Formats: sequence, structure tokens, C-alpha cells
Amino acid sequence: MKLYFELGERRHVHLEIYSCKNENFKIISAEWELIKYGEVESAGDCNIMDHLLDMLIQPNEKGYYKLKVI
Repeated sequence: MKLYFELGERRHVHLEIYSCKNENFKIISAEWELIKYGEVESAGDCNIMDHLLDMLIQPNEKGYYKLKVI
């Protein structure tokens, strides 16, 4: 996922996970990485609410970032 941030901006990013086959599943753990110019700038754990992942992200610089969820 590609995101744009302003300098000093802090944002909650929500990502809903679902099964394409409508199978039941449980998310036990999830982490995120914020990547700029191919380097990981910051990382953290996701807050898990059933199938919804919540990430509080505050990058060090303005610009475009790649968000990777693991």
C-alpha cells in the first residue's frame, strides 16, 4: 500500500482482512513496516480487532511511503 504523509502527521491506518473463499480464520499476530527509498524507517505491531488491523503511523519525513503488513 502506498501512502502520502505530511511532516509531523500521525495517522491511524485500518486494514480489513477477509477470505476470498469465505473460510473462517483468526489473526493471531500482525506487524507493519513503513518503507521509504527501500529502507525501513519505522515498524510496529498492529492492534487486532477480529479481522481489522489498526496501525498508528507517524513518519519522520513528508512524502510517499510503502506500508508493508506482515
